[in-house]
Amino acid sequence: MITALAFAPREDIPEYCDDLRQFLLEAYPESLELLNYFRDTYVGSQFLSPRFPSHLWNFHARVLNKQARTNNLVKRFNHGLNTRVACHHPTISRLVHLFKDEQAKCDKGMHNHYVGCPPPRKAKLYKLIDARRNISPMKKNHVGRLRKQPIRAAEPKQKRARIEDLVTQEC
Repeated sequence: MITALAFAPREDIPEYCDDLRQFLLEAYPESLELLNYFRDTYVGSQFLSPRFPSHLWNFHARVLNKQARTNNLVKRFNHGLNTRVACHHPTISRLVHLFKDEQAKCDKGMHNHYVGCPPPRKAKLYKLIDARRNISPMKKNHVGRLRKQPIRAAEPKQKRARIEDLVTQEC
């Protein structure tokens, strides 16, 4: 329940935190120490500013704007670098060469962007995933109740077919 505060509007976080605190203390009196820590660290009070202000951890606006909530781009960059190094302890000269290649690649991408070249084409799977983001995850079943339709783990071709089916379904 505490993690749900990350998706609440920033101006309502103190009120929601107090309501959550009251509810959890009635249900779980032993949670007082955790709730005090969370309030002091992430929400603050009249007299104490939080160690991590809500603009650092709140995703409400990012969800509404359909922006990324994770740092997957950084993970992808690090994975690409580690793949190209291909050893645990590269030499300094190899690292310098790798960084120069990476800088040249970034410079080329920025130059192409500034002169108006279109970005590289996305793979079909990623186009489908982007299209799926615009579809509500809630679907009505035959009884009229709302339920989520999860994508089950499958082989890559089966997963693509499942995503294509979800994209082509009407809300």
